[in-house]
Amino acid sequence: MEQETEIRGIIRAVCISSEKGTEKRPVPEAILKKDFGIEGDAHAGKWHRQVSLLSYDKVEAFNALGAQVQDGDFGENILVEGIDLKSLPVGSILRAGTVVMRMTQIGKECHTSCAIRMRVGDCIMPREGVFAEVLEEGMIRPGDVLTAQLPDPERPFTAAVITLSDKGAKGDRVDQSGPAAVQMLEQAGYEVIETLILPDEPALLKQALIRLADQRQADLILTSGGTGFSMRDQTPEATMEVADRNAPGIAEYIRMRSAEITDRAMLREPWIHPECSGPRPAHPAGQCFRMRQDMNLMWQCFEFIQNALGGRSTHIFPATFLTLFCDGRGEAFSPL
Repeated sequence: MEQETEIRGIIRAVCISSEKGTEKRPVPEAILKKDFGIEGDAHAGKWHRQVSLLSYDKVEAFNALGAQVQDGDFGENILVEGIDLKSLPVGSILRAGTVVMRMTQIGKECHTSCAIRMRVGDCIMPREGVFAEVLEEGMIRPGDVLTAQLPDPERPFTAAVITLSDKGAKGDRVDQSGPAAVQMLEQAGYEVIETLILPDEPALLKQALIRLADQRQADLILTSGGTGFSMRDQTPEATMEVADRNAPGIAEYIRMRSAEITDRAMLREPWIHPECSGPRPAHPAGQCFRMRQDMNLMWQCFEFIQNALGGRSTHIFPATFLTLFCDGRGEAFSPL
């Protein structure tokens, strides 16, 4: 059941641009299309960042330092007064008239060549902006009331899947483990919000894990590949660099069960760990497990840890990472 508490704000400006990476211009009104975004805006499309929003108070504070930026200069579509948008958790529902949006991301990677940064030397959009997808369409205008509603604690868990494979990233090998993980997640009731195929580069993996946990606030992130002993297999090491806690008991159980299938189970790297960029209000604590096969047990452990860290009722959402072991050829694994 959805929470009834609403936060009210006022739309101060609606802005669009014909190109990405440029300052947007204010318009008197805009039409938002379902699963697309704002008509005539370069960022509209079938992805999770259809509409960008920024708190008017943050712009005012920036201008107080002498910047004198105008509406749309940070690349925002909607400027909202009276709501600290960044403090809302991903999944919050935003309404304005008949328009309904769902927050999908907080902040973004900084583009050093964006127009506003080149002009004034800074841009608050990467650290203060939020993004949303359009669930119900309609028209919005400056002066409209915009309400924010916290996400339903009983909604399905969200998940992302990352496959680590040099050949897969180049297109030289068809990834089978990633789609298998997606299928298992969906069968377990998860909403898969993003899938990636990355080369075996630790820096790229760490960047993706932090982004998915902090910005997208995924509840569960699965990684597959890079768990062997070649010099390119660096998934466990990269994961540990953003880890806070270790959960060795789960890894011990997985290796015990794996030994029933293969004598090489002992070659699987032994530790399992929760990992994150640190718990903080309205942002994910992060957690990471590394596992091989018994997915039913993993779902139970995942939900237990979510509850142990406060669960969704406190709006501190742990992002749990599970590393799946596959057979080195990128072929799908079979749960016990």
